[in-house]
Amino acid sequence: MIWWTPEKYPEIIINYLPHYPGETNYWSDIHPLLKAYQQTVYLFSGDVGCRSAVTPYTFRYSDNVKFIASGMGNGTNDNYVLVNITENDSVIPLIIQF
Repeated sequence: MIWWTPEKYPEIIINYLPHYPGETNYWSDIHPLLKAYQQTVYLFSGDVGCRSAVTPYTFRYSDNVKFIASGMGNGTNDNYVLVNITENDSVIPLIIQF
């Protein structure tokens, strides 16, 4: 999840912390570009939910950017995201857990 940092979102436990690069250029370079759009921007990502100790899915937002993350592999908290796009281009995510 390019937008995730442990400082900004400590409540989200990612799949494998050693794979976190320590920082990305999302907040410094990418988010300002996406924030400039008048429309809502959705970023979908994965690789959460693989183990019972991690966050199985999450929905967060900052400005006009909404972050949706999901994952599978736990066997208990596995889930997928179903997206409904309405006539006015609103995106309504539904997390289905099985």
